[in-house]
Amino acid sequence: MNKIARRTGGGLLATAAIIAMASPSAYADSWQTFDTDNIGRSVDSGRGYTTGYFRWQKLVDEGPNLQEDYRADFDVRLNVAGAPNSCAWLRIITYEKGTATGAEVSLSKRFPSAGDTPYGYYGICGGADGKGYRNISGSDELWSGMAGHKFVRADIRVCYTRSYVPPGDNCYAFTIHPGD
Repeated sequence: MNKIARRTGGGLLATAAIIAMASPSAYADSWQTFDTDNIGRSVDSGRGYTTGYFRWQKLVDEGPNLQEDYRADFDVRLNVAGAPNSCAWLRIITYEKGTATGAEVSLSKRFPSAGDTPYGYYGICGGADGKGYRNISGSDELWSGMAGHKFVRADIRVCYTRSYVPPGDNCYAFTIHPGD
């Protein structure tokens, strides 16, 4: 038990429940998947690869919010099985379009965020045996300020390197679309 939980006992949970009930986002907790894409892919050598799924979802219980809300959600396992100390890398970018103040707007979101991880990719490096894995998950909700907003695609890139260096040409890139 951490220090905060020890000091506050059950009060922490009661406070969190009250905040959740008062928050408009408390209604946005029931998502229905309308399309699932298998995102298991490998670089040509098979030494860097992913297994997992990408889900396109719609909000089921909108509560007082009458907008249609969507999100992209993924669970993936990044694997490396190569030379000693080699690495596998993963990057996902979601894209959405809609209109805001009468003009068409395009937005994108990177997973991971550009400055959050080395080289702008999730990474896993194997030890002396060259093997390892990392479980990664994330989601992207649409920007609700756009009328007629929708996801249009997600670009995914899986790479392999023989050591801890930036991903280069040994990659497999592909695109998925909602409803394909």
